[in-house]
Amino acid sequence: MGSFINLMVASMVLELLDHTEPTAQMYVSLYGSVLLCSVLLWIPYVLIYPLKARKSD
Repeated sequence: MGSFINLMVASMVLELLDHTEPTAQMYVSLYGSVLLCSVLLWIPYVLIYPLKARKSD
């Protein structure tokens, strides 16, 4: 969660700069990766965890 917040703040700051800067492009890519990671990892976890908990009972 901390990396998400850090990258979000950094990308907001870099929004004010020129988009052609390599640093700005890097932060936009990292921010997109963090968003995709959260979607691709946490949604399946939230869906599968209750099934696994029910099975162990």
